[in-house]
Parts: sequence; structure tokens; C-alpha cells
Amino acid sequence: MRGQVVVCKDVDGNPLVRKVWDHSATAVFIHDDEEWEKRMRGERHLEPVGFPARDVFTAADLSLLSTPINWAALQPYSDSKAGSTLVR
Repeated sequence: MRGQVVVCKDVDGNPLVRKVWDHSATAVFIHDDEEWEKRMRGERHLEPVGFPARDVFTAADLSLLSTPINWAALQPYSDSKAGSTLVR
């Protein structure tokens, strides 16, 4: 759902906390807080970055973001508003 806080796994396996802008069946498009706020204010902003759906997780418990992170302990992202399941 747009605006939902998620945790994304970057190419080095590090966690990034971001906000969802949109998603497709296989990807989730995200913004960091700064770009999200610019977009909400109607200011010039960068376009959202697409992450493979398999690398995006819900951020219900940010305390799980310890080092090293246990990715298996995180819940995969799904669009809770539409109830859709993303292809992983």
C-alpha cells in the first residue's frame, strides 16, 4: 500500500527502511523519506526505485534489523489493501 514502511535488501544484503510508492506483480517501487516528503509537497523529486518483490519485507518490527540480519525472520511484503500476493 502506498506509504507503507518496508525493509528492502540492497545488493550487498544490507537493510534499507523505505516507503512504498507503487508495486507491480514482481517489483516494489520505493522512496526514502526525503524523496517521499518532496513528492508529497509537490516539489521536484527523484523517481522511485524498483526492488524485486523477493527483496522487500514488511517493517512491522524494526527491532529485527540487527546485524547480521535474519532475513528469514521478516514477513515478505504484500499489498495489504488489495490483498494481492506478489510474485517471488
